[in-house]
Amino acid sequence: MILMSFAIFVVNIRMAKKHRFNIGDVTKIAYQAYFGIKLDDQDKSWSPHKVCKYCTETLRLWTQGKAKSMKFGVPMVWGDPKNHHDDCYFCMVEMSGWNRQKKNSWHYPDIHSERRPNPHCSEVQVPVFTSLPDTAFTEAIDESSGSTNSINSCNELLQISKAEPFTQGQLNGLVRDLGLS
Repeated sequence: MILMSFAIFVVNIRMAKKHRFNIGDVTKIAYQAYFGIKLDDQDKSWSPHKVCKYCTETLRLWTQGKAKSMKFGVPMVWGDPKNHHDDCYFCMVEMSGWNRQKKNSWHYPDIHSERRPNPHCSEVQVPVFTSLPDTAFTEAIDESSGSTNSINSCNELLQISKAEPFTQGQLNGLVRDLGLS
């Protein structure tokens, strides 16, 4: 199975921890709208689970009509590595000693399980945002009328998908029910 991703290593730049974020639902939906590809395989260990701040912000601004495009039209393609010796991108890239001054001298391997991103060109046009794709996350149920309303911006989606925090009593009940104490 193949994972299309624009996560941390997408433009072959390693990111400092303060510029990395988990890939959230809003990012997944904006990614699907931009590239026309669903972001899958997040349950796989070889799959990148982080995204850089630049990519997240660019996609968010693109959905609002404030950003023109990403730096690339075809995202990084991650495949299931055959082995960890010579076909695992993350095993082959040494991260120790990384800093801003040394980032341009790092070697990025070309391996079979990954394909690098490609810039926009005549074959890969810059997409124009029209609406978010139809997914489970892009519909809001209006409980008072029972109607379904289409979500037209990531801001609306963020309001809908905000998680409600557990109370201490609920957490205690979960710990007890799951036998974690």
